[in-house]
Parts: sequence; C-alpha cells; structure tokens
Amino acid sequence: MIPERKALLRQSIASGLDYILGLQAADGCWTDWELPPGSSSTWTTAYVGYQLRSLPADDRARAVGAVRLAARGLLEKQFAEGGWGFNETVEPDADSTAFAILLAASAGEAPLEEAYTRLVKFQCPDGGFSTYRFQGDRNSWVVSHADVTPIVLFAFLTKYPRGSSAVSRGLDYILQNRTSAGLWNSFWWDSCLYSTEANLSLLRALGISIDTGETRKSLLREKPRTAYEIALLVSSLISLDSDASAWESVDQLTAQQQPDGSWKSAPILRVTRRDCYEPWRCDNPGALFADPKRLFTSATVIAALSKVYARM
Repeated sequence: MIPERKALLRQSIASGLDYILGLQAADGCWTDWELPPGSSSTWTTAYVGYQLRSLPADDRARAVGAVRLAARGLLEKQFAEGGWGFNETVEPDADSTAFAILLAASAGEAPLEEAYTRLVKFQCPDGGFSTYRFQGDRNSWVVSHADVTPIVLFAFLTKYPRGSSAVSRGLDYILQNRTSAGLWNSFWWDSCLYSTEANLSLLRALGISIDTGETRKSLLREKPRTAYEIALLVSSLISLDSDASAWESVDQLTAQQQPDGSWKSAPILRVTRRDCYEPWRCDNPGALFADPKRLFTSATVIAALSKVYARM
C-alpha cells in the first residue's frame, strides 16, 4: 500500500505545483486576497515562494526558476526604508518582511541589510514581535503576536546566531506564550493551527525540546474545517514525529484536490479589530477573508504533503 500512497502523494504535489506556477506573473509575483487595502502581491509572493522550499527533488528543480524570479522581483520592490508590506501601498510589516527574507535566502539570494535592520524594530519589550510598529497609537496590531514571532525568528536565523539577543528574547516569548493545551493562539488567523504549526516548526528546527504529550492530544482533538487548516494540522503532527496520526488528514487532502490541481479556499484570514487583543476570546473579532485564487491554501497544502513525502 505504501508505494501506491507515495505515488498518489507525488502526483498530488506535482499537480498542485503546476497550478501555482501557472499563476505566476511575468515579474515573478503571485497575487491573491481582496482585503480593504486591495490585493496582495508582495506578501503573497513571499509566502507562496517560501512554501516551495520543501518540494520533492524533481518538483523543486521545476520550481527553482520561478522561486528565483519571485525572490529577485521582491528584492527590487523593497521599500526605501527597508522591508515589505501586504502590498506596495501599505507600510512595511514584520510578517511580510520576514517571509520576503526567507524566500530570498531559500532562493540563494542575499537579502538586503536594510530588511534585517527594519525587522529588528518590530521587537516588543516582552521579546515577541508585532505585525506593525508602534508609532504612538496603542492598539492590538502593534503588540507581540504568536503567529508572527516564529516567522521573524526564522528570518533572523538566516543571518544571526541563535544566541543573539533578538532571537533569544523571541524564543523566551514563544515558550512563555504556549497555552495550557500545548498550542499557540493565532492573532490573524481563524485557527490556532497556523500559530501552532509555525512555533512547532521553529522549535523543531532549533532542536528545542518541549513536553509534546499534551500538544499531540490537543492537535488530535482539533477538527479542521478547511484544506488550509488540515494542511497545518499535518505539518504540526510531522513536527511532533506523529506521522501515523497525520495519514487520515493526508488522505483528506489528496481526496479534496480540485481538477486544476488547487484546493478550495475558505474564509481563513482575519483582519482583527484594532481594539481586540485576544481574538480567540472576542465576539466578532474581525472580518474573515478567503484567498480567491487559492494560492495561500494550495501552497500550504503542497508544503505539508511534501513534508510527509520526504519521510516515506
């Protein structure tokens, strides 16, 4: 049964990659979302391009040109003061900047020094990183976020040692903000799975041991409602070496793939109200949005499936 499953998984990844490559623009950008500030090219490009880093060897070879084109395009679009935003009209934010650095580094490009300098400025007194910089208006967008901090730390680790002050303080924040259920809450997403997957991935990459028993139990109690969330659950379980527990979800993902190679989108991204600091506790914390071109969802799924494939 394993050879058949592996072949099915391989085909699913390849078809998903075909879909993503087919939506790349001539300047290297991928564009998705329709939020109040408009659509996103820079953030989407950084995220989607970075998700392609773990593809099986043959698919990675097919994608290498597209990833390099995306990285070079982003480096040319960096703001003069350093960093990237949701799109080219929105101020730089830590999440977009971190993903852009990660994409550039994964493509073998040298991220610009100004990007790291800008990123440091998002660190808060508690060690975590905010999405936007505090500029005199205290609100929930300028405090530490557990779904942004691990991405920033991954970006810093492309340049700075683990023992550097920014990384050490960030890790302290992450460990202190793990919930009693062993998970992490998400500020910008309608599921704790985004933040949990990012933090587990970082801790695994750094070889930091935590008591994962409660985390595993909590993850297995989760009932993901979308392909995006199922993929995050798979990636989280892989970070815990719970391969066997992930297979039911893997089978769901391969069964849900659309004829064009994509996976259906659903409202997953939350534009959290600025007066709501704990959206997981708030009533009506903010509007939810789907990725209409299904790029975020599909890239997240093939990244998760690629992690499973690598362990077969």
